[in-house]
Amino acid sequence: MLSTAVVSCSSQNPDHPSSSICSNAENSPGWVPARRQDYPQHITLSLLDGRSKVKAIRIRVADPELRQKINIQFGHLKAGCHVDDFKSYDYHTAWNGEKDQIEDDTEAGFTIKFETKVQFIRIQQVSAHISQVPNKYQKSQGIISVQVFSERIYEKIKLAKVNGMTQKLNYLKDKVEKHIDNISYPLIPPIKSLFSNLKAFISPVEKKGAGQAISSYLYLMFFMTFIFVIGMFFFIPIMIICSKFSKNAGGLSVLAVRISIGSIAV
Repeated sequence: MLSTAVVSCSSQNPDHPSSSICSNAENSPGWVPARRQDYPQHITLSLLDGRSKVKAIRIRVADPELRQKINIQFGHLKAGCHVDDFKSYDYHTAWNGEKDQIEDDTEAGFTIKFETKVQFIRIQQVSAHISQVPNKYQKSQGIISVQVFSERIYEKIKLAKVNGMTQKLNYLKDKVEKHIDNISYPLIPPIKSLFSNLKAFISPVEKKGAGQAISSYLYLMFFMTFIFVIGMFFFIPIMIICSKFSKNAGGLSVLAVRISIGSIAV
């Protein structure tokens, strides 16, 4: 994560200062513009390492509805101006709420993807917002924090999430396999044989180091095959019963017609 500092703020509530958005603390008060101000209101952040490549920006908000009133602007240096002065930049909107740029959207916040090099970032609130959560139940208000990620750090975070999901899949796989081992199959030995063969096929994958992801994929295929086989055991008898019933129903229809004709003739 890239270090940031607030260099400019249009206004702020004394209890919710602009500087709080650079803190990652869970109980950060967040930034709220002062009352009776004209909008838009904004905060300008400077990357302390200077101009850097930005991969993503994550914004935490106290109220999910506030996301619709936020946009992000990047500073573009004016010709002949000093590079380290935020006033020397024109700020152009880089994100104004488009959902296709959002990669991670939860009630606590959202992440926007970027591919650019910048030094100054402006977070802008375009209109006033009244939170639906009463203040007495929530200390944090407005925009709680802004985190700026470089390419390397962002990729590490994504990889950590993938690894976490893979570990959960393998944990569930182990639990299902243990459950299968404890099930007896006295009446359907072909299914037991199928489990044994498929498990023997899957197990060497992890031992050979092909990776947990491949193992999870193969286990998914094994589980789908099992469902298919079970379905066939039920589907075939049902089709046979339906076929016989259809033939009998046809015979009954003919008999009913003949009886009706006989009655008319009489």
